Amino acid sequence: MLNLKTKAMKNPNIKVGQTVWLRATSYSHIQRSLKEDVIEKVGTKYVTTRHNRLKFHIDTLKQDNGDYSPRYILYLDPQVYYDEIEMSGKRSAIRDAIGKVTEIEKIREIHRILFENKNIEK
Repeated sequence: MLNLKTKAMKNPNIKVGQTVWLRATSYSHIQRSLKEDVIEKVGTKYVTTRHNRLKFHIDTLKQDNGDYSPRYILYLDPQVYYDEIEMSGKRSAIRDAIGKVTEIEKIREIHRILFENKNIEK
C-alpha cells in the first residue's frame, strides 16, 4: 500500500551530491512541475541545495523559511510527487461522483465497498 507520508520521515540516506526535486507550496508560486537540484550540504538538522541555496529540515523535508510558511518541499524521489498529484485527482473525482448519487441503495453499496476493507476508517 502506498503511504505518501514516508517522504516526511527522517532520512539518514540523504547524501551530498544526491539529485533531489523541489515543489513550490504557495499559491503565488504554483508550479505543476518539479525543479531539479542537488544536495550541497547535509547537517544534523538541515540539508542545503546547491543551485537554489535553500535550506530544508531533514526530518520534514520542508524549507526552513524562518517564521514564515515553507515555500518549497524537497522530494528525494519524483515519483512521490507524481503519486500525490494522481491521488489528489482520483480523490476529487471520487468525491464528485459520490456527491451526485441520490439513491440510498447506491450510497449503501458504495459504503459497503469502501468499508469492507478494514484498512479504511469510517
